[in-house]
Amino acid sequence: MDRLGVIGTSYKLLDTEAIADYHLGDDPLAALQTFKAHGKLDDLIYLPTCNRIEFWYRGDPTTLARIHRTRLTAWYRQRGVTQAGGHHFYALQGSQAAKHLLRVACSLDSMVVGEVQILDQLKAAHEFALEHGLAGPGMTRLLEVAYQTAHQVRRETRLCERPVSVASLAAGEVLATAATPGRPCPVLLIGAGQTMAKAGSRLVDNPTGQPVTLAIANRTSERASRLAREVGGTAIPLEAALVDPPAVQAVMTATSATEPLLDLPVVARLAARRPDPDRPLLIVDLGLPADLAPAARELEDVRAVVLDDLKAVAERNLEARQGEVQTAEAIVDRQMGTLDRRMAEIAVGPAVCRIQERYLATMERELDRLLHNGLGPLGDKDRDKLQRWARSTAKRLAGLQLEDTKQMLVHCERCASNASCLEAIRRAPKDESTG
Repeated sequence: MDRLGVIGTSYKLLDTEAIADYHLGDDPLAALQTFKAHGKLDDLIYLPTCNRIEFWYRGDPTTLARIHRTRLTAWYRQRGVTQAGGHHFYALQGSQAAKHLLRVACSLDSMVVGEVQILDQLKAAHEFALEHGLAGPGMTRLLEVAYQTAHQVRRETRLCERPVSVASLAAGEVLATAATPGRPCPVLLIGAGQTMAKAGSRLVDNPTGQPVTLAIANRTSERASRLAREVGGTAIPLEAALVDPPAVQAVMTATSATEPLLDLPVVARLAARRPDPDRPLLIVDLGLPADLAPAARELEDVRAVVLDDLKAVAERNLEARQGEVQTAEAIVDRQMGTLDRRMAEIAVGPAVCRIQERYLATMERELDRLLHNGLGPLGDKDRDKLQRWARSTAKRLAGLQLEDTKQMLVHCERCASNASCLEAIRRAPKDESTG
């Protein structure tokens, strides 16, 4: 298991802006190929998120993870990240790295425990590595266990239920209240900050498949246009949105305006133009201070949800999630046994081929001696039967040795990892009598 390692940083060590310095950009392939070759790694997977950068690898077990960390920080300095230092990265190897992989996939290591995006991000990183030859079957087998563990946690716990971010709750409120089944739900987003970006993404990529169309208004037109491109919406001038608003069923706002943007006349115009008059205009106000004027909340055709309402729900959901963490951690611990067996299979794979080849070669050679020196003439059918028996017996004997080897690797108690056992097998002297 010591072939597996991870070098990374996350919100636990650095803030979001500092983590961004370690992103490799939109086209990281050349940089990853260089680092893989420099570190003499067999597999490399790069996982970038807004609050996490991790490099998963498989390589020489005698090269410790901290050595790769030193190489990584030096490599970043060469790329112009002058502040790069070993204290910015954690370095895990063997069973510690394996357990970290399972916990990351299950979102137990996430800033928001139970968030579901990390598993999709891990799968995307894996697919990128496979597509460009950065990783192969060995790493895939490891990640398959991580995926299985994450899906088991989702099935057997409620860890990923009940949103705990305000943006997710706001998007859920829109989909539950304003959307009409089978019809696109038009939504106006006022503001283009991080909260609105997250809410917009959740609206468009919602698990229900409900179609949502977005119009984005912001004081700075460039930011509105950028967010519109990210979420597939349409940017409109803020003044136009307030004076001559589009026909929308819901409005979500998150600005830092000192005075309410949505006063009584503006909200009345928005309510009058909503596409479905049988449903109230939904206004989700995430502004601090509030963007919705108190008087506008009293309009008959308006339903208002304010930031304090969503924060209260988020706190209740977070408390409920924490009760599921212990169950999820127990699932991870059980799956570590599966991972141990899978890694043993990966480790002995090349040796298995050599064992089978040696058994077959030995059996064929001895059978040839027997046929020429010890037995009388045989017919073609009898000779063919004897050769098939010899090959089958050789494969069975090789299989028995393989099973014994795997059990030794899984249950060996001599050391914390199986690296020394593997090294002993690799260095075992050949049986000269078999060639």
